[in-house]
Amino acid sequence: MPFVKLDCSILYSSIWSESSDTCKVWITMLALADQTGLVPATAPGISSASFISIEKTRAAISVLETPDPDSKSMEHEGRRIKRVEGGYLILNYEKYRSFNYSMRKEAVRKREYRTKTKEVVRDIKRDIVPKCPGHSASVYASEVLSYLNSKTGKKYRNTQYIEARLKEGFTVEQLKGIVDVKFCDRHFIDHPHLMNPVTLFRPSHIDNYLNQTPQDFHKPSTHERIRPNTQEAPTRELTPEEERDEKIKDLGDSIRNAKIFLSRPEAQKDKNAMGIVQRNLDRCSKELAEMQGEK
Repeated sequence: MPFVKLDCSILYSSIWSESSDTCKVWITMLALADQTGLVPATAPGISSASFISIEKTRAAISVLETPDPDSKSMEHEGRRIKRVEGGYLILNYEKYRSFNYSMRKEAVRKREYRTKTKEVVRDIKRDIVPKCPGHSASVYASEVLSYLNSKTGKKYRNTQYIEARLKEGFTVEQLKGIVDVKFCDRHFIDHPHLMNPVTLFRPSHIDNYLNQTPQDFHKPSTHERIRPNTQEAPTRELTPEEERDEKIKDLGDSIRNAKIFLSRPEAQKDKNAMGIVQRNLDRCSKELAEMQGEK
């Protein structure tokens, strides 16, 4: 059966004075009609298709077959159908078939509105994702997360904070730079659990971290440290006793920082972090006791 695009407002207005049952029968017949307007059904078939009783269907058909003195169409005296061999013929069927709703002013207005709305949504989406065709923020976030995992040896999977920073306009290289900077931060070295996506890319941290460089955290090793001398005196390396004193000082700093962390209320909520810090505290305390015993 060929598809016929019909405007229901036209159909109803053409028989506005009829009952709702007549309207249903009329629309059902239009839907059943073939290309020539022939409805290959009688009253029982139309009744079954429109879910209306046979009595009401016959009454509706009678109305549609009767001349309508108030009809706007002068053809066929306002009749809508007539009985023919094989069913009913819809009069003026070509008028309904050729009706083009898409060219009405209301349809044109709605179509233009939908087009403008789509353009606005497309512009918004283009502004909030990284400007690289064919990719989304999640693709770039995965790249940053993979870089972090390769540096730390972890297997983090949460990219929420990374995607949020990318949508704010930060670049992949800037976020990777934060990973490189904090990888040199002594505080992060002593507390490796801080090297995670949430801490590194938290909104309150991002500006400070971007303005830091690895050189800000460079601390000479024990063998690189030298005692300051005047210009006349040549520099010299530290003696074994001085190196041991420096090592004891470093261990003391690490122990003090670990105790401060464990005493914080928020640290009590992170059992994994507390375990790592506690093991680091035990190791440093053991080394410090051994070195002080040697003295």
